[in-house]
Amino acid sequence: MTKLLITEVEANILRVSNFIGKPGELGYVYNLLKKHNNIYENDVKDESRILEIKHRVNDWVRVSLGEWRVDNTRSPYEIKNKEKDGHQFKCAFCNRNLKSIVYYASNRTDGRYITLGSSCVQKLGDNEFMASAHVANNDREQSRYEHLIKKYPRIEYVMNAGRNKILLEKYVLPQELINRFWGDFDLLKRYVRSYLKIGSFTRESRKMQEKLNNYNKTCKLIEEYQNKCMDKPNFHLDKDTVHNEEKINKEKIKEIKKEVEKNNGIMRTDLAANMMSVPYLDRIKRTYDHNENISSLNITVVDNGLFNVTFKIDSISYKFNVSSKRIISLFGFPQLNDEVPSGLNIAKAIGNHFEPDESTKFKLLEDSIIILGSEMELTQLSFGAANIWNNSSRQQENWFKDEYGKYIIFKDGSNVLTLLDSKDMIEIALWYELKLKEMKEIMEFIKYKSIKYSSKKELIDGIKNSYDVSQSFY
Repeated sequence: MTKLLITEVEANILRVSNFIGKPGELGYVYNLLKKHNNIYENDVKDESRILEIKHRVNDWVRVSLGEWRVDNTRSPYEIKNKEKDGHQFKCAFCNRNLKSIVYYASNRTDGRYITLGSSCVQKLGDNEFMASAHVANNDREQSRYEHLIKKYPRIEYVMNAGRNKILLEKYVLPQELINRFWGDFDLLKRYVRSYLKIGSFTRESRKMQEKLNNYNKTCKLIEEYQNKCMDKPNFHLDKDTVHNEEKINKEKIKEIKKEVEKNNGIMRTDLAANMMSVPYLDRIKRTYDHNENISSLNITVVDNGLFNVTFKIDSISYKFNVSSKRIISLFGFPQLNDEVPSGLNIAKAIGNHFEPDESTKFKLLEDSIIILGSEMELTQLSFGAANIWNNSSRQQENWFKDEYGKYIIFKDGSNVLTLLDSKDMIEIALWYELKLKEMKEIMEFIKYKSIKYSSKKELIDGIKNSYDVSQSFY
């Protein structure tokens, strides 16, 4: 079967360009394009020209694409309903009728306009194309370009993919390396453009080899830096993290990225504390895993910007959610301090920033009942709607649950009743277990937060009265 040399889309791109249509050595290609939608080996006949097309078609396409730029003043244009039926808009590259969105592209040399679809317009912004677009603007420059790369073979790499060197690196680079790279690349690009335009070297562009050597040295430095990042990935910011983080907070990551570039490519604690990307937080977590001082804590990443922390008190496990911002700020990042406290002391330092999970809430509630019994001689009182109304109705039971269900009721030796919110009870247990507050402070907190009744009768009367008042509004 005869092999395809130029696809239909490639043929369309070449056909609308000025580059391929000019009289000259490529006239035979233009004549073939006028006769065929796509070109096979059988259409060419001449073996030398078949080889030329195979080797050069990608360059021709890139040069042709380089003639066009998107007109942002007119694009994108949304096709109106009345325009859809008449097939008024057609993509110049893929030849499809456009029914939704149109992009206008203008020719850089003669100002002509073509219309493109949303898929094909991306060819004008493709990294591979952008790296080499406009290397040669016509067949004369293309001939000079081929002569140049025979003398300096490395130039072809630089002009085709050179700028991608920095765009495709895994880790964010220091600003100094970024500036050095673009300085070397832009200088080489200027020398190449100068040679293609006048066909000879100027006093400056004669230094082509010297500047190529500088570019190669810079590329080597970038590679060495990337290898160093791989040894300590936690301390650096990689492009995947940047991409993930941008989905969460685009503006914030721009600021963080700039700061990392200024800081020799290294993350500071204050920057890392603002990261929310799960994969990145997971790498940070591994740094803590390998620190003996905090080995009594088990930390896992559970959500964007959230860690799950588990630690033991008297062989009982407690599980909490804590913001990554809090933990990173506390532990230090990227380099842990030598004086990192023990796991229990770290738990104390996190303190009120804990958010216990459901099983831990239940444990802490049980703990708080025991604490108040032993430290304050308070006894839990079982109390429900049945204690208030004989044969209580479903409505009364639901009302009681909504209004008083959050309270735990205690009585002391004098039968004085104390009502405490279950959330406050969990707080009390946490303070007590982690020794965050003295018992004297906890008792003051209970005095301030609790509701007291002199007797059970006073409580029942108060609840009945509240219920009657609530019903009077219906």
